[in-house]
Amino acid sequence: MPRGTVERDFELRTFPAMTINGVSYDPDRVDVATTVGSSEILTIRNVEAPLPAPPDFHLYDSFHTHLTCFRVLERNGKPAGVQDSGLKDTVCLGPGETVKIAMTWGPYTGQYLYHCHQLGHSSGGQMGRIDINPA
Repeated sequence: MPRGTVERDFELRTFPAMTINGVSYDPDRVDVATTVGSSEILTIRNVEAPLPAPPDFHLYDSFHTHLTCFRVLERNGKPAGVQDSGLKDTVCLGPGETVKIAMTWGPYTGQYLYHCHQLGHSSGGQMGRIDINPA
């Protein structure tokens, strides 16, 4: 696995608004700009606190990338387990969980999205735009 040369942090929040890093999706805003072939480490946090009792289904988030697959390196500070092994394009995060992933952007350039893969969350604004520029 290539060594990440860039590290980024993403905070997923559902309440009081559906955001990533405190902002809702704006198609005219570039949230991340990078170059094709760059290897990155992303730390993704579901900052919602667990509820004391069920149902807490609405506090789960997921993180999905367009254009590339990634590998989960850590979940909650521990090495990835069996459930996180292999190439992924989506990872689920329970309330309060943190995952660290590694990926290399490419092979295509252009404008792409990353977002929560729950339809209600992404359509509510829990998305961001990434521009993959030529090397």
